Amino acid sequence: MAIDIQTFSSSGTWTKPANAKWVRVVLFGAGGGGGGGPLRAVSSAAGDGSGGGLVFACLLAIRNAGLEMPAAVVAMSPWADLSLSGWSMLQNAKKDAALSWELLFMSARNYLKKQSPADPYASPIYAPFRDFPPIMVHAGSNEILRDDASRIGDRAAEAGIPVSVEIYDGMQHLFQASAYVPEARVSLQRLGQFIRQRVPDTLAKAAAG
Repeated sequence: MAIDIQTFSSSGTWTKPANAKWVRVVLFGAGGGGGGGPLRAVSSAAGDGSGGGLVFACLLAIRNAGLEMPAAVVAMSPWADLSLSGWSMLQNAKKDAALSWELLFMSARNYLKKQSPADPYASPIYAPFRDFPPIMVHAGSNEILRDDASRIGDRAAEAGIPVSVEIYDGMQHLFQASAYVPEARVSLQRLGQFIRQRVPDTLAKAAAG
């Protein structure tokens, strides 16, 4: 399993540095010298749930293709282990109001198409996080994906990557969608601050230059 990365240039052409067929990742960013070079990966990467897991798979493919990494990555309740091996799968089975082991099992089975759930592109917790950008991950203590968030933190720490994993007590999967929950506002504020502190105003600089 692999990820197909293509970058789009301002001249309207595509460059394909990775020979893969699984997922197409299109990178947009500030133009290169003279305005005609390939656009570079800039800004930040973000995702939630299964999209949160895909963000880390994309980072793996970007790194392996030798492309420029985003300046930061954030994820909310990421599903990063399609083998469903986290202890919270059992511990929070009766607490999670949104997800169940059965739902994730069937989803993973349909997604993998007989590929190994331990493939790093399918389950990024099995990938080395070497050269990844700074990471912030938020999850709820009552969700079955809680340990996926914690294990992303473990992989990042092992690779010496700056990482912050915050588990919000009593919260469910993607609690940030609840506008009237105080923890949701705190989480979104902290995620936004994390990005702003690490992402330069690249587009403004490119326009000025």
